Amino acid sequence: MQESNMALVDVEIANRQSDLIRALAEAESSPTHHFVALKWFRDDYLTRKGPAWADAQIRTSTLNDAIAAGLIETAKIHNPKQPEYPTTTLKLVRSHPDVKAVLGAEPPSRFPKPYKLRGELFSETLLRDRGEY
Repeated sequence: MQESNMALVDVEIANRQSDLIRALAEAESSPTHHFVALKWFRDDYLTRKGPAWADAQIRTSTLNDAIAAGLIETAKIHNPKQPEYPTTTLKLVRSHPDVKAVLGAEPPSRFPKPYKLRGELFSETLLRDRGEY
């Protein structure tokens, strides 16, 4: 009986991490955000749009577990309103196998597919104009 309870807990944790990955991918793809702040994502986004399990203690532990597992990277950026307190940001590690399994192979893009134009690539034009081609 003990082993079946452990298996249920493992499945529940995996489901929470999958929900978290999807929620962060959605937040990252928003055209209005240049980055995803940890506090905003944890306290506002997950409570507003997140799954039913996202109460304060569980969402914090699930987020910490995902960071520890290497599914999510954190970084600090300058906070112009309070320079002494930099903002911690979150970013999915889309190359991680577990993230790929949840999101699929192709990450969502906020931009439409590029248009095909006649002529050479812009990078080739730029290199030629610089004299590096």
